[in-house]
Amino acid sequence: MSQWMKEVAIGVIAGMGLAAWLFHEAIVIGLLLTAGGIAFIALISSRQQVFHGIALAVAFWGGIFLYARSAEHWQGLAGEVQFSGLVEIIDRGETRVFYQPVALRPVANDWTGGDILYRAAIDFIGQPGERIDFSCQLKRPENFSSDFDYRMFLASRGIGYACERGGHFEASVDRGVSGFRQILFLIRSDFESRVSALLPEPESRLLAGLLVGGGDRLVPEIRDAFARAGLSHIVAVSGYNMSIVAEGLVILALGLGLWRRWAVIVAVIGLIFFLLVIDSSAASFRAALMAWLAFGAYLVGRPAASWNGLLIAGAIMLVANPLLIRYDVGFQLSFLATLALLVFARHFETFGFFHHWYGKAAALFLTTITIELFTLPVIVGAFGTLSLVAPLANAFILPLVPIAMFTGLAAIAFTSFIPTIGFLVLPFAWLPLAVIIRSAEIFSGVPWATLSGLDSSPVFTVVWYVSLGAVFFGLEKIRKRYALGMGH
Repeated sequence: MSQWMKEVAIGVIAGMGLAAWLFHEAIVIGLLLTAGGIAFIALISSRQQVFHGIALAVAFWGGIFLYARSAEHWQGLAGEVQFSGLVEIIDRGETRVFYQPVALRPVANDWTGGDILYRAAIDFIGQPGERIDFSCQLKRPENFSSDFDYRMFLASRGIGYACERGGHFEASVDRGVSGFRQILFLIRSDFESRVSALLPEPESRLLAGLLVGGGDRLVPEIRDAFARAGLSHIVAVSGYNMSIVAEGLVILALGLGLWRRWAVIVAVIGLIFFLLVIDSSAASFRAALMAWLAFGAYLVGRPAASWNGLLIAGAIMLVANPLLIRYDVGFQLSFLATLALLVFARHFETFGFFHHWYGKAAALFLTTITIELFTLPVIVGAFGTLSLVAPLANAFILPLVPIAMFTGLAAIAFTSFIPTIGFLVLPFAWLPLAVIIRSAEIFSGVPWATLSGLDSSPVFTVVWYVSLGAVFFGLEKIRKRYALGMGH
């Protein structure tokens, strides 16, 4: 069954990828690939392989169709529409200089325009979960740059229209409250306020970014330093952070005396809660979904197939929202980074060198380089920059991230439940955060730390990944020969 699911996932991802970057040529290229596949299948005598090929082709065309239908829906929305009705407040973003970004979701079942981005006044007091009467002359979001399709980026997040502060807006008293969403918002707000009260800036902002998510919490100078050093991902609640949360929950449950099976169940439930509190981004949801698949495989008595888990998780997310593959850079980076880890992990398990402490240190450095290689075209294409110090910076700073996360959580817990002695834990929470910030500033200060003004063409991207695949295919053959030699 896992083989069938993996092939369907590969077909869906390949079809959507082709439609996303070669929308108009996708049908022609798809027909050529299908014709080549039919010719290849004709030479195969195995009936099972024929069925596998058919499943792959059906999934491939399904991916093309799903992406085309989604893109046409969002691109076909009317330029302006008058809206008046009941909406639910979904989220409130970080306050900007002149406005407060608020996501609204119309309650009416016949509304097909997606969520509404309302740029409210700074003193807007509505909370997620509240339902209000709302009216506005909605407009499609504007693209302010030819290099970035802001309209489709918002569409990938489910937002179809925007309402400016200057529009005709009217809100009445609450017409109902979604208690669960409001409770989560209050928990997150209380958590952030406790972090701000316990630690000074910028350490408090970094801890909030690590645990709650959001690189925009950092002051501009430190945010730029993290970007130049290639460390922005550690405050975006990437798969790395989510894996730390999962492992930490299992260890905590085992420490409390629970059986391993119950510890896994605690981790699954905890991940659901943590994911909801951090307002699930594509990277967080993908990482949590992979963890759930892995835990599920353990609960049913089968080993966790991480490779299959990545493909199935990615395909599920893309079926739910096909635009992620093209317009969500976070999804692209997290998927590729996880793929790099899975490709290179086998080498760490095979070669004895990596079992020693010095080999593990080398493995951390090589892992960061591998991730940089896998994500380079996406980073260059999306940001136009490339951090040359990122491998070294990540190798030094990433081990400090779990320490900072768990000491920060411990400080919050102690000061909340045992305030008389909680202050004794604060230095241990502050120190790793301060080291991370200072290290990022040092690495970013290197004159040649970042190359800017770069661009990634489709031809370069294809050539890069084909070359990368050839290199790692050769390394895999070397690994297998070594493993066979060890077996004898």
